[in-house]
Amino acid sequence: METIDNKSEKRERKERSRNINRIMGGTVLLIIGGFLLADRVGADLPHWLFTWPMIPIVVGIFIGINTGFRDWGFLIPITVGVIFLLSYNVEGYSFHNLWPVIVIAAGLAMLLNSGRKRRGCQ
Repeated sequence: METIDNKSEKRERKERSRNINRIMGGTVLLIIGGFLLADRVGADLPHWLFTWPMIPIVVGIFIGINTGFRDWGFLIPITVGVIFLLSYNVEGYSFHNLWPVIVIAAGLAMLLNSGRKRRGCQ
């Protein structure tokens, strides 16, 4: 049975976590808005900055920040974004041919990690 102190500590931790998420989300939106404004006023920004592959990269970074970069899950959207971003920028070579290898590697990683117990969990 939980005591009142434990419940209040959990509530405080949850509220701190929400505040951190709001701060992170607000910061990301400010940065994106700043880049969009700079683009509109004619700043010389790289052409790839406003392509769709940047979306999974930003999402992956946001997930990584949210989890404190403890889990490796944030690398999946970042990898997807980087592969497609490279295909935009490298002439004469298609990175789309790597997709089967990436899918197989992700499946193997999931299978190999499924049998492991996490630290602190029983």
